[in-house]
Amino acid sequence: MLVNIVFFNLPHLSYSRGGEKWIKEVASYLSSSHKITVITTDYRKLYDLKDLEFNYVTIKFKKRTFLLNDIRQIKEYLKDSDLIYSFYHWAGTQREILKHSNRVVFGHHGMINSFLQRIYYRILESDKKIKNVYHHFLTQYRADLYKRRGFNKIFVIPNFIDLKKYRPKTEITDKFRILSPGVVTKEKGVDILFKVANVLKSYKDIEFYVAGHKYHQLNFPDNVKYLGLLKEDDYIKVISNGNLLFLPTKIEAFSFSILENLAVGNPAVVSNLPDIKSAFGETEVTYYAELNNVKDYLNGILKYYKIWKNNPKKYEEICKEARMIAMNFDSEIILPKVEEMFKIVYDSN
Repeated sequence: MLVNIVFFNLPHLSYSRGGEKWIKEVASYLSSSHKITVITTDYRKLYDLKDLEFNYVTIKFKKRTFLLNDIRQIKEYLKDSDLIYSFYHWAGTQREILKHSNRVVFGHHGMINSFLQRIYYRILESDKKIKNVYHHFLTQYRADLYKRRGFNKIFVIPNFIDLKKYRPKTEITDKFRILSPGVVTKEKGVDILFKVANVLKSYKDIEFYVAGHKYHQLNFPDNVKYLGLLKEDDYIKVISNGNLLFLPTKIEAFSFSILENLAVGNPAVVSNLPDIKSAFGETEVTYYAELNNVKDYLNGILKYYKIWKNNPKKYEEICKEARMIAMNFDSEIILPKVEEMFKIVYDSN
């Protein structure tokens, strides 16, 4: 059955973070059997996109107030839609989406953190229309929070990884390469990265690598190499030559970076955020450091560094276990579940 599915998110797809990656992968997968349109604003646009497998519409980024976004211009693109998937955490967008369809899935890919956001969503969620449509969560932890708030139409489907692209690493390195993709803002923990890297300057066989677009000047320590915004093939090469993911993020729903590094066989030192722990569980592969605790992040890094340096066989076993965990999130398993979600929503009305 050909279904006309429209996706909406605020940032331009070139922004290339987790949400944008999710949309591109899902929209491409569904385009072979459905009519797919992706709508975003030009917010955070970095470059033009070409050769997409779906229709891509960009509208002008506008604000109604300091907090509320204005997407009223979207209505002309929703007239013939059978189903709308809209990212939930953009204030001011939800009621506009609900004007145009009863078949709506709100996707919870980001975090609601600021005081004003919490007030806005408390008011918004008193509206029965918000609770009477479907909501998609990436982790069981987040879904359970919303169930306790009276949300019942819930899907829990995690992020995914193309294991044919992200293959087990084969390189043997003479330096311990620590990877921090996307750690270029305070919310992603760049301040913690700097402190940790400065402490480890005396370790001449430890190097840090950071990838991602930075929006302001950052003076990286000498042992941190900034690689800029990488194409996917180049990114895969970088993490396949690495030894450890270090992600001192302060907020996270479900990190693609963790999944990508596990897929190539890199263990991870990450902040002990509940969504991340819900997604990946407690294993030898992941060290959950206390949020903002530089000493604990260092403990995690040095744990894996010492194993790599002194016990190569054990390090290899950890790398194999990382790959095994990633296999649970194979796109060939997860993407059909996303398509089934849309079928359920379409058949519900």
